[in-house]
Amino acid sequence: MEPVAEHTVRAFVSELASADPVPGGGAAAAAAGAYGGALVAMVARVARRRVDDEELANHLEEWAHQADQLSESLLALASRDAEAFHQVMRAYRLPKGSESEARARTEAIHQALEHAARVPLQAVETAVRGLDLLSHVMPLVPVVALSDAGVAAWLLRACIEGAALNVRANWQSLPAVPGGTYQHLEEMVARSRSLFDEMRQRLGPLSNGGIPVPAP
Repeated sequence: MEPVAEHTVRAFVSELASADPVPGGGAAAAAAGAYGGALVAMVARVARRRVDDEELANHLEEWAHQADQLSESLLALASRDAEAFHQVMRAYRLPKGSESEARARTEAIHQALEHAARVPLQAVETAVRGLDLLSHVMPLVPVVALSDAGVAAWLLRACIEGAALNVRANWQSLPAVPGGTYQHLEEMVARSRSLFDEMRQRLGPLSNGGIPVPAP
């Protein structure tokens, strides 16, 4: 499969819509996070143009740069997620006619599933860092770009929740979850929800429907 970063949007959406299970939800979640990270970079640069304080401007430029890197990392993870699924499928196709073959196949499956869980776990970690960056930028975002910041938050949250689903799905097929990773995942998800709720509060009426709508 061609790397997700090399696809046009239309080509990637068409592949998602096909009967082929790859790319699937894991790749889509990571791609959503990449869009979210890109919007974090955008609103940081918009805010950068509007501040006079040099130190604050330097912080915003650095946050924008970090968001660029996050976005690139999530695009790469979208491609790695698809490849990890292929590895799982290849493991399931291994021969199992003899006892030794069956043992080798089971071991290969477990290793592939552990790897397939690590990829979306990295997407969760990366997108949480994106939300953390956005929480620093949000107070400085001008009103004109506040809705863009809100969309960034929603996309990063979609990435986190979707990638976490894929982590848990792979863990379900393992005899045991790798030590410490379950708690780590749930802590990351809980932190992301807390950050997201804080940012929704900053969005005010944009997120809670408090803007008056003119009568038709």
